[in-house]
Amino acid sequence: MSSQLTTSDASSLLDRVLGFFTRAESKANAALAVNLGMLGFAAVNTSWHAFADPLVIIEGILMLLFIGVSFWFIYWTFFPDLNSGSPVSSVVYFGGIAAHDRAEYVSRMSQMNVDEYTKETFDQVWRNSEIIGKKFTYVKRAFWATLAAIPFWALYLLTVSAMALQVIEK
Repeated sequence: MSSQLTTSDASSLLDRVLGFFTRAESKANAALAVNLGMLGFAAVNTSWHAFADPLVIIEGILMLLFIGVSFWFIYWTFFPDLNSGSPVSSVVYFGGIAAHDRAEYVSRMSQMNVDEYTKETFDQVWRNSEIIGKKFTYVKRAFWATLAAIPFWALYLLTVSAMALQVIEK
């Protein structure tokens, strides 16, 4: 029995790492839904009269600031920087494959030995792990920014609702 890792081991590890992409993006979708829900609920409950109060403006700006920061991190979760570190000459990375024409890619693959292919696959595992690490960092920051927006959102809604009740009573 050989103790050396095989191409099958590398492919299995690559598949496992690729499975984490959907997890990070699902979490980013949840943060996006919460942010859009908060914005929609705040917009529906706001009238132009509310902007006469400086407290509403301050609460609204703080709420929008934190939600904007969350959107920023959600964007980077969905569209991470792929330019740095991605090997253009790779036969495993989709960008590297697309950089060659069909005949060149087929020729290169048919001339490659198992050890070279295994090394390229492990290189891709490392690169995808680097990208997924960034995605999880971004989605965590997006959730923290959304969490920071919630008190300002709640205060905003309370202030706007109180102002609406005053208008109704008059």
